[in-house]
Amino acid sequence: MTHLDQSVDSLSGHEQFETDREMVRLAQVGAAGELDQFVSSLTTSEQAYALSHLDEEEIEQVLASMLPEHAAELIGHLSEMQAAMTIGAVEPDTAASIVRELSSDEMADVIGDLDKEQAEAILKSLPQSEADAA
Repeated sequence: MTHLDQSVDSLSGHEQFETDREMVRLAQVGAAGELDQFVSSLTTSEQAYALSHLDEEEIEQVLASMLPEHAAELIGHLSEMQAAMTIGAVEPDTAASIVRELSSDEMADVIGDLDKEQAEAILKSLPQSEADAA
């Protein structure tokens, strides 16, 4: 059992599902402030677990609805590979607004783990100085 599995063991399967669905529901109704608050109320393990159980469309909805700095914080709780997969699931402009909020090392790691086409699309959406740093 991984650390993440142990951390979310205290939540029942139903509660885990409800957490996932609540994130999506808040994103779908455009309740960005409530979504940011809800995600902030979760432990980092619960955040990562919930995000990892959303499909690509739901990830796009949730991350696009959040303030970029909060979405970046959420991405920061994922493994490097999960972070890249999550960023790769969103539109380049949304991805760029999120990766701008990451540290330069995190930004380079996430963009470096994307396929070339995804990375280039995100870099094109960043200001030149930030794209050069990534």
